[in-house]
Order: sequence, then C-alpha cells, then structure tokens
Amino acid sequence: MLKTILFDLDNTLIGNDANKFVPVYLGKLQAHLAQELDDAEAILQGILLGTRSMVSKLDPSQTLMQAFEERFLAEYGTALSEIRPLIDDFYANVYPSLASEIQVRPTAAKLIAFALAHGLEVVIATNPLFPETAILQRVQWGGIDPHAAPVTFVTHSETSHFAKPHPEYYAEILGQIGRRSSEVLLVGDDWENDVVGGHQMRIASWWIADANAEKPADIPLVGQGSLDEFYSWLQANIGLSVNNNCPRQTREIVARLRGTVANVNTLVGDLTTEQRTTKPDGHETHIDDNLIHLCQLDREALLPALGLVLKEKTDCQLDHFVQNRVALCNALGALDEAGWQQEITSPNGSPSTVESLAAFVAHHDRGHVQQIGRIVAALG
Repeated sequence: MLKTILFDLDNTLIGNDANKFVPVYLGKLQAHLAQELDDAEAILQGILLGTRSMVSKLDPSQTLMQAFEERFLAEYGTALSEIRPLIDDFYANVYPSLASEIQVRPTAAKLIAFALAHGLEVVIATNPLFPETAILQRVQWGGIDPHAAPVTFVTHSETSHFAKPHPEYYAEILGQIGRRSSEVLLVGDDWENDVVGGHQMRIASWWIADANAEKPADIPLVGQGSLDEFYSWLQANIGLSVNNNCPRQTREIVARLRGTVANVNTLVGDLTTEQRTTKPDGHETHIDDNLIHLCQLDREALLPALGLVLKEKTDCQLDHFVQNRVALCNALGALDEAGWQQEITSPNGSPSTVESLAAFVAHHDRGHVQQIGRIVAALG
C-alpha cells in the first residue's frame, strides 16, 4: 500500500526554469564574491567544478558537500571554509532576491496538506546539489511551509551522498525512511532524473508532463499529467497499492548496497566509539554489533567470490565496514552478466550465484539499518 510520496521540487511543486534561474544565480553569486575577493571568477569556476563532482559521485563514504569541498580545494587551492562566511552571507542576504524567478503552483501546498492529512509521508526529493538553506528557501518561495506542513525531510547536499539520476539517490532515501519500493510513489517532471532514476529502484512514478506527451522510453507509469491532475488522481486513489511490476536489475542491487553505507554514515558517522559500543536500555545489541553483522556476509562469501581480500580491521568498526563495502560495490559494479551469474557457495553451504547472494545481502542490510536507527534514537 502507498505510504510515502517523493515529490521533486523544481518544475513539479514549483515553477523554476533552470535556463533562467541558474545564470541569474551564478551572476549574483559572482558579484557578491567580487565585493570581497579579487579572484571571484576563479572561485566561481571552483564552485562549478565542485558541483560537477557531486553529480558524478558514487562514493557512499562522503556526503555531496564533502565531495564538493574536496574538489573545490583541489581546483582553487583554498579550503571552502576560508570563504564560508561570505557564501553564508550570500544565501542569507542575496539569494532571497531570486524568489521572483520562482512561480508558485497553488496546488502544491494543498496537495501536500491533503497527503499528510490522509496519513501519507511526504519527502521533498529534489536534486540535492544545493545546501539546505537554498533548497528550503525555494520551497518557501513556492508557498510551502515545510514546518507548518511537516514533511519528513528535504534532500540537500549536506546530508545526501548521491545526486539524481543515480539510483543510489533513491536507495538512500528508501533506507532513511525505512520503506520498500512498493510503498513509495515518485512524482517528478524530469524523465531521466526522476522517472528513470526511480524506475531503476522499482519505484512507481507519476510523470509531470502534458497528458499527451510521448514517453521517451517504455517505462510503466502510474500516470502522467499536471500537478493538478495528479492531485485529482490521488484524491480518488488513497489507499491504492503502487508497484511498477518490473523485475529486479543488478544495478538496483549495487545501489542498495551503496545506500546502506550512506544510511549508516548518516546515522552514526558523528558518534564516538563509546556511543557505538553502548547498549541502551531495552536493546540486546549495540551499534558496532550490527556493523559486524553487516560485514559478515561480505566477508564470508561475496568478497572472496570476487577475488577481493578483506581489508585489515581498523580501530573503528565503522571504517572497517565502509572500506570493505565500498570495495565490494565497486567490484560488483564492474561485473558483466556472466560475472553476476557466477556460481558460488553461500555461507550455509548451498549453491548460489553472485547476483542471488548480493541481493540477499542488500535485503539483509535493511534490518540492521533499522536496528541501528532505533539504537541511535535510544541513545538520544
């Protein structure tokens, strides 16, 4: 049954022509930097290259913002933190002038309120290439108050590890909200970023497009049409089950395995070793116990089958899990069909294939991510 709606933001909940918005945004940003810095143009180029690194990134051990800062430092030679106060001032005092570039879609706020009133969870799943303040301001310019109408979260560069159209972006969201693909509906206007990206995770989609527009590819849709038309459809179909009824693809498996790393990093990346090894009242395990179990199947079957040697255990169980899982995902991502169908022996001694065991590991991950989330909540 439908439990969560993922709404794209630009040209879905709000009107925003990127061909107009982005040049105005970059022009204002460069002008603001030039007031204090002689090399504003070079800094802007560093920002653009940093943004490109976010778009292509598949490393689940870093947030998009961390990847951006790393590329910015490499290109510009100065840490982003050195000019952070100037950038923060831009978003606080100059960026709001871009509100006139946004078109309000009155249906958006009513639609979100209707979904919430009927027990549906709402996530604003925008391409997370901007910091939180920039995205929240655009949400508010569109007449949507994410606090008055409490959405579960809004994706942004400071917490997201992947960008659209990578299926990892959607895998991370599914793990964060603890939903199966069959419980989620994606609503978006961009065929590649929204429909194709979600389809790779077997998430059903409503395409915001003219009702008579021809689909670029043969991907099943719940429907297509304007936001108003989707609102009417939702009103008539509350309680409906949604599923795109497509077979699992190996790309989905890799995305889920990478998504687990992103989810775990979000949950425990800032915790101390003492916190990770503390069992809260009412819990039989601590966080590191779960990380050990996450490593177990990787270590016992998949890594050896792919000819990978388990990396030596570090002092940090989190680092140990992340290093080995990243190596595993990179190896799986390079396999051809024959490699995926390679016969291996599962840990219980039964015959299996790389694909079947990798899919089992991805499913196994889900329970541990949820358990870690409960422990983190209990730790306060």
